[in-house]
This record gives sequence, structure tokens and C-alpha cells, in this order.
Amino acid sequence: MSGASASAVYPQFQYPAHGAASASLPPSTLLPSLPSTTTGELFAAPHIQHPQNQNAMILYNSLYLSQLQQMNTQEQQNLLIQQRLALQHMEQQLLQQQAMMMQQSIQQRQLQTALQQVAAPLTATQLPNSQPSLPSLNAEQQAAVAAMPNVPTQQSAGQALGLSATEIASIYEADESNFHTHHPSDDEEEEDEDDDNHPSRRLLRLVEDHHWVSAIQRIATHPHETQQVGIQGRTPLHVACDHDAPSAFIRALMTVWPEGAERVGTTHMNPLHITCTSPHANVDIVRVLLAGCRDTLMITGAKDVDGDTALHAACRCGAPIDVLLILLRANPITVMWKDYEGLNPIMRLWVRYYVLVGGKVISAVKKPSDVNGELVEAWQKSLVLLKVMHSMDHPISEQPFRHVHAASAVDCPRCVVRVAMALSPHELLSRDENNCLPIHIAAAAPVFAAQDLRGESEGFVTDDSWFEE
Repeated sequence: MSGASASAVYPQFQYPAHGAASASLPPSTLLPSLPSTTTGELFAAPHIQHPQNQNAMILYNSLYLSQLQQMNTQEQQNLLIQQRLALQHMEQQLLQQQAMMMQQSIQQRQLQTALQQVAAPLTATQLPNSQPSLPSLNAEQQAAVAAMPNVPTQQSAGQALGLSATEIASIYEADESNFHTHHPSDDEEEEDEDDDNHPSRRLLRLVEDHHWVSAIQRIATHPHETQQVGIQGRTPLHVACDHDAPSAFIRALMTVWPEGAERVGTTHMNPLHITCTSPHANVDIVRVLLAGCRDTLMITGAKDVDGDTALHAACRCGAPIDVLLILLRANPITVMWKDYEGLNPIMRLWVRYYVLVGGKVISAVKKPSDVNGELVEAWQKSLVLLKVMHSMDHPISEQPFRHVHAASAVDCPRCVVRVAMALSPHELLSRDENNCLPIHIAAAAPVFAAQDLRGESEGFVTDDSWFEE
């Protein structure tokens, strides 16, 4: 029976061309297509290729049996037998694909579990539990607040912006106005006039001055001011992230205007970029931004004027390892991306430590005791990045993670391989599941360019160790 007649009998089985991606599977889980050598052997019609489910297998088996009974010549019977064998071969391959898909799912769950050990889940319902427990206002603070005109109480602010009592208490605790009434100057009064031609900048000014309590009141009464743009194209959310505002205040801004997480200033930095460009980056703010934004992949994958993602910025500026874990969990593929100078996040990380520690100290690492001080933190962060990079190239693997083998396979600084050998020298003669030594892996890997991370080339300066927007 020709492919055309089979299509006429069963028109609903119109299979995609070889290599076409299944619409039900995300890009990260697509498996290799079946070999094209069986295409012409099975059916004459090119549009009937590679059955992808068990129902189709049963239908084609039925077609085979009915045709075999009607054929009289030995030649026709031999042709159907060949088709039968080819169909059985494809059925075996389909079963193998299903097994690979199951193993891939297990691997993804293992990666998620590993990252969850340190990074708290990025869900909005769990954000209040991740906030630090802060004491309520004392009697003196409560009296000062009660004496202030137009200052919302904890209850009214919570009702207006959806903040809990603990979150409101954290905002009062961080407020730097000392609850004194601010008397604006003539220029400030003019800026506070809100009209179509001259929108008010009061909220921006309150955020810049760290007057969080008054700013919360302003957000509740003038929510449109959250979209006001100031110097360098920054919104109040940009400024709040730059000034280490309480995470509850960030959540209030995000509640009113979630699109603010996507906005960029003149340097193409979004609020997540700004939060991560600090060695003291607040992990709670990162959680709030990721949980409250409209598109997590958009803000974690956005590049600034230097081609840095938020992960690049966190590695460049020494953000805590918890921040790296949360960013990797939100968008792990960014660990492979390169900025406009050709550096991926792990390279950016070591630019910082070449400046802080010095190239001579890093090059002198020969044994475990040489990894001390700043290099301990450097290696801990490198290990996190290295594991995710390795999982990208080896999504299905039940073998133990080997430092030297992984560093030999991916595009990482040479010093990472050196530190891995110093800490795990026994792995040099250890074979992986493919019976390969690290030297075999390095020889088979693509030729990665050696990057100058010493801060002597153009673009690598001491600012990489202490970055300010």
C-alpha cells in the first residue's frame, strides 16, 4: 500500500518532517529525531514519516496484516516483510526516545533539587515567609508616628498595598527620616505639583532620601508616580534597588507596577541588574523581583550596555552565592552566554579575583592548602557555575560529578582547571562513564580561546572588583 493511499485512509496521521520539533515539548527537552534512512523504505509518500505514538504503530501493523493476505507474489511479500522490519526498528527507537525523555526529566529534577538546597523557592506565596523577622515599633516610635500628619498606620498601609504587619515593620525600621516632618523647599514644592505637563517627582525624591514610610504613603495615594523616570532613565524601582531598600518596599512598588522590573535605564540595566551589581546584593530583593515580574526569562536574560546579564553582573561584582543560585534556578542557560567582550559568567567571576588576589597567587596554586582566603569563595562560586555548565552539555548522567573532568570539558578559565586539579588530584587518573580521563576530554573539547583575566587588557580594570553604576 503506497504512502498516498495510507494517507487517504488515515488522514489524521500527518506526521512532521524529519527533525521537526514536537510542539508539546519545550526546547530544552527535545530529543534527537529518528534516522532518515528508514523514511523512503517505509512509504513512498514523503509526508508520512516516523510514527510518534503507539496508536499509529497499531494501525500500521493492521495495515500490514491485511495487505499480506492479499498479495500473491513472493516479491510483494518480501517488500512487506522489509517494511515490517523497518517499522519494528522505529518502534524500538521510539521506546528508546521515551526512556531518554524519562531520564532527562529525572536529571532536571535532580538539578532543581540541588539548587533548592540553598535557594528558597521563587513563589510569591512564600515570599512573606522569607522576610526577616523584625520587632514591632517601640512605644517611642509609635508615638512619633501617631503625631505625624498623613502618615499611614501599619494596618492601613497593609490594606492598601497588600503588605503584612511584619513587612510594614521592616519598612519603619529601615526608614532614615527619624519620623520628622519634612518641610519642602520652594523648588521641591514646585516639583510636587502634579499635572500633565510636569509630573511630580516627589516619590523619586523620597526614595533617594530613604524616606520609606513617606514613600509607601505616596505609592498608595499616587500610584502613577511609580512610572516616573528620573536621572539616567531610572524609575523609583531602579533607585530603590540601587539604594538597598527593604524588600517589602520593593514588593509594594512591584504590586502597583510589575512592568517596572522590565524597564531599563540609559545603560540598559533593569532593576535586577542593579540589585546584583553589589557585593552585598540582597537575596530577598532578587526573590521579590523574580516572583513579581511578568516574565522571569526576560529580566534574567536581558543584557546591559556591556552585554552583561544579571548573572554576569553578580559574578563581576561579587554578589553572594545565594544570589547566583537563585539566578541559575530562574534561567540556567545564561551560564553559557557571553558578554560583548566574549566572557561568560565564570570568566567574569575570575576577572574580579585576578584583581583582588593577583595573578601570581592564582597561578601558584598547586595543593589544597594554597586555596585560602578569597580563593575559597572564588572556588565555591565556580563550583556552582561549573555544575550547571556541565549539566548543559551532559543532561543525562547518573555518574558522580568530577571537578577536573567538568572543568576540562567546558569553556572556563585555565585557573579553574588548575584549582580543580589541586583540590582533586586523584581525578587526573580517574575515568568517567565513557572510560575517558580528563586529558581525553580536554583533547576532544572545542578549542576555547585563552582569555586575559589579569586586568591588563582593555576593558578589565580595577572597577571590576568594586562596581558602581
